[in-house]
Amino acid sequence: MLASRQAMCLIWGPELTLLYNDAYAPILGLKHPAALGQPIQQVWSEVWTDIEPLIQKALAGEALWFEDLHLVMERNGYREDTWWQFSYSPTRDDDGRIVGMLNVTTETTGKVQVEAALRASEARLRFLSELDEALRSSRDAPAAMLSAAALLARRLDASRCAYADVDADNDRFVIRNDFTAPGIASSAGTYSLDLFGSRAAADMRLGRTLVVGDVARELAPEDGREMFQSIGIDAIICCPLIKDGRLAVMMAVHQDRPRDWRDEDVAIVEAVVERCWAHIERVGAEARLRESEESGCGFRSSTRKSASGMSTLCATN
Repeated sequence: MLASRQAMCLIWGPELTLLYNDAYAPILGLKHPAALGQPIQQVWSEVWTDIEPLIQKALAGEALWFEDLHLVMERNGYREDTWWQFSYSPTRDDDGRIVGMLNVTTETTGKVQVEAALRASEARLRFLSELDEALRSSRDAPAAMLSAAALLARRLDASRCAYADVDADNDRFVIRNDFTAPGIASSAGTYSLDLFGSRAAADMRLGRTLVVGDVARELAPEDGREMFQSIGIDAIICCPLIKDGRLAVMMAVHQDRPRDWRDEDVAIVEAVVERCWAHIERVGAEARLRESEESGCGFRSSTRKSASGMSTLCATN
């Protein structure tokens, strides 16, 4: 074990003493070198409930193998998600009695995280492609927004998703329709942004995404806590869009319970808002172009008819 460049440790004797080679030392982080010769339960106390049953199986004579096993460790002064490939093998003395356990291990955290990031990226691209198709096939802007809200709510497993237009006064906003999960009431209606508190109002008017994981804990009464709770919001992501210097639209994802929003949750809401707005702008521009062309064609057709009539008249004379 000591000569190997593969990370290994030996759990030995009735105290389950931890002995390890140089390759294992980096795994311990700040626990090294004090961990050497200490009971493993003491060294890895934060994951003991996870590994103790496995160690007992090895000490009972069972050889174990694990691929990408998840453990939350505190080896550098903070909790971190880690993944491991390792084996537990019973170790015997000259009489064949099990007196310890050999652990041969490789950390796979980087591989697992890269694979997870790749899967998340692929899922995001599929979702955005589905969103674009839903927007293109919608008959008008309200239908497009409702389709987007439904897709976003399902993507985030949220209780409700709403899209709001904001008046020129930067305060009054209207939720014309929303998508709700079964058993969740609609939030459609007319509201005052200021009633939702200074934090939410300031974030929206400055174009900052509002993220609240626990309305009851994070918002004081003056921050609009009761207003959020009155319409069944216990957690929220609300993304504003500023147009020509003022708040134009907002899209909000509501949860009827506290929730730890992830960075990717916030990013996908912001992406949906941008795509929805781009779709509305594009559809509006295309409509204006058609109106302009139709108006121009009508003028040119009238001109051609007038010119044709004048030519006939001149030929007759």
